[in-house]
Amino acid sequence: MIEPMEMKNFILFLFLGICTGVFLVSTDVTIVAYFLREHDSEQLIQSLLYSSILSFVILRIFTYFQNWISYSKIASLSLICLSGIMLYLYLGNVGMGSASGSEEAMLFLFPANMLGLRIFWGAFERIFDIEQIQRLSSKIDFGFYSGAIATAFILKETTQDVASINYGFAISFISSLGMLVFLLKLAFSNPSIYQITENAQYILDKNSFIKIFKKKYIIFLALFSLISGLTFLFLEFSFFEVVDDSKRDPLEMYGYLLSTLGITYTFALPLNFFLSHYFIEKYGLKTVLVSSTAILGLFTLLLVVADSYYGYEIYYGEDMDRKYPFLLIVMLCTICKILYLLLHRTIEMPAFKMYFLPIDYRLRQNTMVKIIGQIRTLGILAGTLVVNFLITEDTDAFIHTTYILMGLLIAWIIVTSVLHKEYRITLTNAL
Repeated sequence: MIEPMEMKNFILFLFLGICTGVFLVSTDVTIVAYFLREHDSEQLIQSLLYSSILSFVILRIFTYFQNWISYSKIASLSLICLSGIMLYLYLGNVGMGSASGSEEAMLFLFPANMLGLRIFWGAFERIFDIEQIQRLSSKIDFGFYSGAIATAFILKETTQDVASINYGFAISFISSLGMLVFLLKLAFSNPSIYQITENAQYILDKNSFIKIFKKKYIIFLALFSLISGLTFLFLEFSFFEVVDDSKRDPLEMYGYLLSTLGITYTFALPLNFFLSHYFIEKYGLKTVLVSSTAILGLFTLLLVVADSYYGYEIYYGEDMDRKYPFLLIVMLCTICKILYLLLHRTIEMPAFKMYFLPIDYRLRQNTMVKIIGQIRTLGILAGTLVVNFLITEDTDAFIHTTYILMGLLIAWIIVTSVLHKEYRITLTNAL
């Protein structure tokens, strides 16, 4: 139930969420599609390495300055920079229909994604208190998911040729300006978002990486986020490996990527509501987390079995004996990607909002950026290093990543169980 005093902020966040969903989908798919026009999935992983490094550096800078500059200023400056980058990509070589600047575009894939989400949730967590966050987050997510779904399907239907793919950058530019407008509207009506934190020095003294990792609970939070980042990277490599081999036409690839995201967010919209209001309340957070990870593990196991039995075939032509097993692997990779995105968006992110509640309120925001942003980015960075090593060693990188994925998912279930136990102990002590 939305209180009358909350209605104005709720509506503004709804529109901010719509703009964020539009921005993330158009940016992610357009950058990847442009890159894969001229490069293969192995070069994609190499570029993701540089993108993850840049993302980590930017998040470190963002984390530091948010203690000394009001959140509205640093978030607004970040959105202005993102808008400028999207405009540059649209008007520059990539925007003119050439793929010569695709390496530049790939550099901004992770920074744009991380900053877009961080700006949205950072504002949300500063304006609303804990009770409001728990009550309103699933409703505000409706704006994000609806924007993402509409963008995915509209772009798929309106993109008629390869050159028109660059319109995705124009949409990213317009949506980032929309995010800026609604963020400023929120800032003008909520002092907490444009005031400089009173605890800046306390945060710097108490919340360095060395100090926060002396706490067992924080270590397991970090492990949870690290494994999430590693899982994301290995699934991305597996998915783009098969998509790059099966969708040789750039326009077909672009449509397939958009369809995958559109289907994912279409399922995520109702699933997010039912998980928040029914399954977690009835079965508990730990059960939902573990069971959903186990389901992802089951399909990953099917992928391992299919790849081990048939052998991963790059060939995709008239030989039906090879074509159908390859299509099976493509389907399983797509299902695994969708399941991970559902797990991350509808379960992992809401779970983290609860898991950070026992932490000192003065350190909570800073710790969240470190764990969800920087540690997860380190996981992605580590994953790119592993995959690049497998590629340079001329091994079957695809099958090896699926084996590693199985081990990661087992470790994720174990870490989740221990983390939830520590959460209950920490929450009891905090109360």
